[in-house]
Amino acid sequence: MCVAALGIVGAVISAVGSIVGGIAQRNAYNAQAKALEQNARNDEIRAKQAAEEGAQKEGVLRERGEQIKGQQNAAYGAAGITGGSAWDVLRSTQYGIEQDAAAIQNETARTSWGYNVNAANSRNKAGQARAAGSNAMVAGVLSGASSYLGGLKK
Repeated sequence: MCVAALGIVGAVISAVGSIVGGIAQRNAYNAQAKALEQNARNDEIRAKQAAEEGAQKEGVLRERGEQIKGQQNAAYGAAGITGGSAWDVLRSTQYGIEQDAAAIQNETARTSWGYNVNAANSRNKAGQARAAGSNAMVAGVLSGASSYLGGLKK
């Protein structure tokens, strides 16, 4: 009788150990998921900041471009030059402004996109971590039940 009781106690201890192990793994995966979700939020903030910085850079560029065009207009007007080559220079200046603005917009879009991709990847990994945690919990319970039932059989 004593040996049978020890077998049952051993089965219970083994079962509890498996269940506790599953809980610990689930908790670890959930902590990993929380960290990944925080990383995703941080990347979303970075994407927004990159867009704001890009818009600010573009605004500064356009403002500076308008100042340059104003200086060109004033210089041509003071020199009595109108039309023809003066307009060509102003058009060329505007073209350069637009090219630089497009480059800023492109760089801003790429940077924001990269942060948003990182955020999506982090969210996907967080979901995978949560699923792995659930699976570990179920595995721990099943292993515990198996250990318990196997111990009773002996």
